[in-house]
Amino acid sequence: MKSILLIHTVPMTIETIGKYIYERNKEIVLENFLDEHILFLLKNNCEKEAIERLIKVLDLAREAKRDKIMIVCSSLGTLLKKIEKNEDVLLIDEKMLEQASKNNNILVVATAKTTLEPTVNRILEKRKDVKIETLFVENAIDEYRLGNRKTHDEYILSSIKEEVKEKRYDVVVLSQVSMGHLKMELETYIDINVLNSIDSLLDNI
Repeated sequence: MKSILLIHTVPMTIETIGKYIYERNKEIVLENFLDEHILFLLKNNCEKEAIERLIKVLDLAREAKRDKIMIVCSSLGTLLKKIEKNEDVLLIDEKMLEQASKNNNILVVATAKTTLEPTVNRILEKRKDVKIETLFVENAIDEYRLGNRKTHDEYILSSIKEEVKEKRYDVVVLSQVSMGHLKMELETYIDINVLNSIDSLLDNI
């Protein structure tokens, strides 16, 4: 049985990942560490302080001695790259972004603005000659926080369906864990490959 410590910056991802993973592999033991302040620092352009905070969180995570440590928040991808001795830490979306970079025309979808730029930059690090467009689904995250999951999902689904009507993409990247469960439903509406980071988690382990 494999044990994984997941580092979250928003509480909503704890339930989403737990349910998704348990339905697919009951042999995986998940432990969750939540620190919302890192994301607060990022949103307020305090990158130095956010890095220092993340280093402290990772030190605490290592004390738990789990098989793997994984960062769930896509917004922290670029921060981790700036920390020395990070080889033992996985990013939940790493495999997903590797897959995405093999395509020429990519649509990156997010409900949090802090996720868009780091996700795009990390794809470009893997391959420069790709065309990336972004779709920010406004107000969806507020509905999620209010517990209106159905409305949250409807905002995302309708926004993506409208976007792909106008342009042709090779792949749609659901850049946040909170959207991951929409992959299968989306693929019944659009004839485009959809990538989510929770499947990327399963690939990593």
